Amino acid sequence: MYLLKSVFRCGIISCLVAVCFIFVFSGCKNPLEKPFKTEDLIKTLDSINISAGEITPSFNPAINDYYVIVPNNITSFTVTPYPGGTALVSGNTSVSSLLVGTAMTITLTVTPRKGTPNVYTFTVCRRPSIPTVTKKTAGANKIDFSWSGDAGVVYEVSFYPDGAPGEIQSLPPGQINPLGTTISGLVNDVVYVIQIRAGFNYGNPTPGIVYGEYGYASAMLKNNVSTLNTLTLSGGIFAGAPRVIAESEFAGNAKTLLLDYNAGGTSFTVAASPDDLLGASAAFRRESDSGFAAGNNTVAINPGGTTVVIIRITAQNGTDYSDYALTVSMKDKITIGISGPGEADIVFNPVSAALGIKLSRSGLGLAPAVMTVQISGSSFTGIVWYVDGKLAGTGTAITLYAADYDIRVHRLSVVAEYNGAPYSRTIDFEVTE
Repeated sequence: MYLLKSVFRCGIISCLVAVCFIFVFSGCKNPLEKPFKTEDLIKTLDSINISAGEITPSFNPAINDYYVIVPNNITSFTVTPYPGGTALVSGNTSVSSLLVGTAMTITLTVTPRKGTPNVYTFTVCRRPSIPTVTKKTAGANKIDFSWSGDAGVVYEVSFYPDGAPGEIQSLPPGQINPLGTTISGLVNDVVYVIQIRAGFNYGNPTPGIVYGEYGYASAMLKNNVSTLNTLTLSGGIFAGAPRVIAESEFAGNAKTLLLDYNAGGTSFTVAASPDDLLGASAAFRRESDSGFAAGNNTVAINPGGTTVVIIRITAQNGTDYSDYALTVSMKDKITIGISGPGEADIVFNPVSAALGIKLSRSGLGLAPAVMTVQISGSSFTGIVWYVDGKLAGTGTAITLYAADYDIRVHRLSVVAEYNGAPYSRTIDFEVTE
C-alpha cells in the first residue's frame, strides 16, 4: 500500500514537472537565434563600379539588366558590386578575351538573409575598330575604294558631296569588302566624303543593328593617285612608228630601252598618260637637268650614247608623286673616213671611244650587229676592202655583219688610189657574242 502511494506520488510529480517545462519554454524565444532586421530583407545592389566602357541604362538598383560597350582596345572587363544591407553577392564578376561583335555575360546573384535571391545581368560587347579606307583611286569621273575592319562586323557605307544634302550612293550593309567598290558619276575637283559606320548587335532585344561611332569620315579634296598608265615615244627616231610603254614594263619604276642605230634623227618626244587622266599631271627632265618642266619632253640621243629621262607623275592633291626613270641608249654606227693624201689618221666618226670598234653577234648591248665602213671623198678610185687578208668588197663603202665572223679580233684593210697614188689603212675590230 505504501509502495503504491509512493509510485502514484512520483508519477504525479513527474507530470507536473513536464507540464511546467512545456509551459515555461513554449512561450520563450530561442536564445541562439538572432532577430531579423530591415536590412536583412534587402536584395539589391547599392552601387557598382565598372572597369571600362559605357553602361546602358545608368545603374539603378531597381533595374536588373544592363548593356556595356567597351572600347576596341579593351579585351577584358570587370564589374565590382556593392550590395545593400546584409546581402551576399555571388557569380562571375569579370570576363576576358572579349571578341568584337560577340557578347559575353556577367551574372551576379544577390542573396538576402531573409527572402529570395535577386539576379543582375551585364551583357558586355567590345566596340568594333574604326574601319579605314585602304585604297583610293580616281579617274574618268569615278572613284574606287576598299576598306578593312573586323571580321564578322557589318558595315554601312555612304558616299556624298561634302556639305551637300543627299548621298550619291548608299551601299547595303555587308561585311568587309576587300575587292573594293566603284562609284561613278562624280565631278572633278568636288569634295566628296566616304562615310563608313561599323555596326554591332550586342544582345539588345530591340531588333536591328545598333550602330557605333563613325568608322571613317574623310574629305577627299583631291585624290592621291600618282601612277603612270602609259608612256609614248614618238617623232624623230620614232617617226612613223611610235613606241608605247605600259607602266607594267617598268621594274621598280625604271625602264631601259636599247635602240638600233637610226639615221632618221637624234631626238624623240616623250608623252605620259597618268592613271588619273583628270587630276594628275606629268612633268619631265633629263637626269642632268636641275628641275622639272611640263613642256620639257623632247629628248636628244646620239648614236653610241645614253640619255636618262625622269618622268614625274604628280597626283591631283599636289603632294603625292611618283618618278619613273627611262634610260635610252642607241647603238653606234662606225664610219671610216679618209679625207685625202697625207692624212695621218683614219677618223672614226662617230664612234664611242669607250667601246672601241666592236660588233655583237647577238645585237645586245650598245655594240651593233652591223658595221658600215665608208671612204668619204669622191677623188678616191680603185677602192678594195680586205678582212683578215681576204677580199671583202670593193667601192666606197662596205657593210660587215658580225654573224659572218668568229668571236675574236679581226683586221680590216682598205686600199685606194688618189690621183694615181696608192693609199692604204688597216684597222682592227672585235666581234663579241
